[in-house]
Formats: sequence, C-alpha cells, structure tokens
Amino acid sequence: MNESKVQKRDIKSSASENRRLSQEVSDLRAKCLQLERRNNELTKHTAVVATEIARLREDNEFLAGVNAEFSSENDDLKEEVNELKTKLEQYQIRSSSESLDVIDVPEERLAKRFKSDGSKKVKKMVHYAENQPKEEQEEQHEKEARIEMKMIFKTIKPNDNLDDNETFNSTKNVEIRSRLIPELQRAMFPNYKPSVAQLTNWLSILHKSRRSQTQLKKSGKSDENSRRVHNNSRVQNKKLRRIKAAKDLYRKSDERIIGYEKRQLLKMLANRSYHSPEISESDEENPDKTIVCVYDYSWRSQEYDDEVQHFDRMHPEDAPQWSYVDRSGFEEDEDYGEETEEVLIDSQKSAAGDDLAE
Repeated sequence: MNESKVQKRDIKSSASENRRLSQEVSDLRAKCLQLERRNNELTKHTAVVATEIARLREDNEFLAGVNAEFSSENDDLKEEVNELKTKLEQYQIRSSSESLDVIDVPEERLAKRFKSDGSKKVKKMVHYAENQPKEEQEEQHEKEARIEMKMIFKTIKPNDNLDDNETFNSTKNVEIRSRLIPELQRAMFPNYKPSVAQLTNWLSILHKSRRSQTQLKKSGKSDENSRRVHNNSRVQNKKLRRIKAAKDLYRKSDERIIGYEKRQLLKMLANRSYHSPEISESDEENPDKTIVCVYDYSWRSQEYDDEVQHFDRMHPEDAPQWSYVDRSGFEEDEDYGEETEEVLIDSQKSAAGDDLAE
C-alpha cells in the first residue's frame, strides 16, 4: 500500500517536472525565434547602412570634384584681385613719370625710383594673415612676383624683347635673356627677389604662349582659336555659377529645386554638354565688333531654328528623360562639322600660359 502511494507521488512529480521542462523549452524556442528575427532585422539594417555609406562616399567624391573646380576658380579670382591691386600700386608709383623701359633706364635711376617711391608702398602691397601657413605665404608671394614681372615685361621695347619667331633656347633669345633677366631682377628689387631659374621659367611659359599666338596668326587660325578659348571660358564660368546656385537652393530647401535628385542634378551641371554654347560672331550692324550668341541645342528648346543656328548635336546618352525635349525624326545637322566642333571642343589652355599671356 505504501509502495503504491510512493509510486503515484513519483509519477505526479515526474509529470510536473516534465511540464516545467516543456514550458522552459517552449520559452527558449520563442526566445530563439525572437533572436533570429532580430538578427535578420539587424542584417537587413546593416545592408541598408552599407549601401547608404557607399552612396555617401560616392557623393562625397563627386562633391569633392565640384569643390575642386570652385577652388580652381577661387585661385583665378584671387590672382586677378592681386593683379588689380598690383596695377593700382604701380599706377600710384609711376603716375608722375613716364612708363618704365627696362633696357634703357639707367641703374641709378631705377634704384632712385624704387627707393623713393617703392619702399613706401611695400607694406601696403603684401598683406599676410598671421596664422597663414608659410607655404601659402610663399606661394602668394611668388604669384605677386610673377604679376610684377609680367607688368614690367609689357613695357619692354619690341627690339629688346624675346623673338616670338625663334625658339626659347635659340641663340638669339639666349643672348636677349642674358641681358633681360638681370634687368628684370633690378627692376623688381627690393619688393621681389626672384632667382634666375624662376625668371627663366616664367619667361619660357610666356614665350611659349606668345609664340603659339604668333603661329596661329600666320596660319590664319588666330580668330578661330580665340573664339574657342573664349567660348570654353564662358561655358566654364556659366557652369560654375549654376552649380553654386543649385547648391545654395538645395541648402535653403527651395521648392523650385527640391523635386530634383541632388546628386543627379549636380552631376549634370558639372557636365559642359548640358550647357548651351556661347559663340563670338561679327555684329551685322557693325562688322568691326563682335557679339556673343547663345545657341540652344534642339533637345534644349522647342523653338530651335536650324536656319538660324546651323549646327546641332544629340543630348548626352545618360541624360534623364525630363532633361531634354523629345523631338521625333531628329537628324544631326549636316552643317555641324569639324570647324564648329573645334570651337566647342572641351580643351583648355595651360593655366600658367594663359595667366602670363594676359
């Protein structure tokens, strides 16, 4: 009897333990399922974050390129400002006397002029921030020295100047340089003290640009080259202005632009193929003057007139559909040839060469 009671009690105890263990297993399974779901969510979230990081990295690289263009433009503007400041200083220094002739002016006269007038202007001509890095100060000083050299170089008589018909290292130009460089150093002292190597390099760049212009004039292509360079410059400036405006509008969440995907639009604006060419042409009423004509391509305007424009081209292959006008039966102009392409080609002169040639 007692044994039977003990067995029943053991059975009840075992059943209770089994129920407890079963419940514990169920709870653990539920927790496992919950952890699996959480893990899947984290995996998906990680993938999304990784995609977003990749997109942001790509955007950052693109915007870095845009900022590089702004930096280049800023450098040009800074140099232009410095050149204007230097011109003003030179005008103030030399307004009471005749133009400087580097070759013919005696050394005593040069020394007297720069001692009496130039020394008083030195502190006003060069201004550096106290916290500006030394390398930037040296670079700025070199730019100012180059501008000074260019201004003095323009006052030299043709007979004493480098011969554009000869190479830079020709016997004739080497002899001219042997006289010209010391005179330039004396004329620039004490404001600037360029080395012979620096002056030789600057003169080489300047001579290369002038010699190229001379050869273009001889071949009858000077006007065409000038049109090409000026067109590129105008389109480049227009491109940068539009990028600046777009970035500012996005920053202000302007309703006129927020409907467009930012990266796509900025990438389009950075591509010169999306900007209308600006061609210099003779004024019909005054043939001695030129006017700038802005031509929209047919895919840019419903009012495109082939009789007026005489040339056209297709829109970029990757252009989004909203960015162009779909014109059925489009055919590229037969008049659009190599000469027009040369005017519109995306090529730039050497920055240093253009700077010294101005």
